[in-house]
Amino acid sequence: SLVTVMPHNLYLHSWVVQSRNVDHHDPVETAKATKMLSIDTTISLSMSFFVNLAILIVAAGTFFGVQEVSTLQEAYLLLDHVFGDAAKILFGLSLLLSGQSSTITGTLAGETVMHGFLRLRWKPWLIRLVTRGLALLPACIAVLMFGDKGTYAALVASQAVLSVQLPFALIPLVRAAGSKLMQPCHRLGGIGAAAAWIVT
Repeated sequence: SLVTVMPHNLYLHSWVVQSRNVDHHDPVETAKATKMLSIDTTISLSMSFFVNLAILIVAAGTFFGVQEVSTLQEAYLLLDHVFGDAAKILFGLSLLLSGQSSTITGTLAGETVMHGFLRLRWKPWLIRLVTRGLALLPACIAVLMFGDKGTYAALVASQAVLSVQLPFALIPLVRAAGSKLMQPCHRLGGIGAAAAWIVT
């Protein structure tokens, strides 16, 4: 399975939280907003977990004992043999939509990083053009250099890079969330902090 937590989504979620209309000087309103955002995050991550779980269960039930499938191309061809044309069209459509979802979240996360960390205030269309172009460039190079077989190698390599990058996104986040200086009122502590450090 090639499912990896995307580091850029951590920054994107921070941007979504900051976009909420909350009076940060009112401790009661801030506490209520924090609680509601925690519930929102828990529900969305749980839904994502169950969707991924369903995908793995359906794939295992479909492909187990039929034929070994190690690439997307093999899965596409096997779906055609097992379920017919409709299955391979739905598979292709789901890949297209998941790719769009991934690049959109990457683009939005790029905007967040440019605004929050780099303090760059470009026009939204220019930020989207630059971040989307940077996201597509490695994929285009892999396809042009290695053809159809290069896409799978690029996919595996990207997952490895994302796995290596994850601690560099998580460690500062967990430190900031538990810092008395940065989070004087609503900092992460106790069981939550211990669990965050263990998972990180």
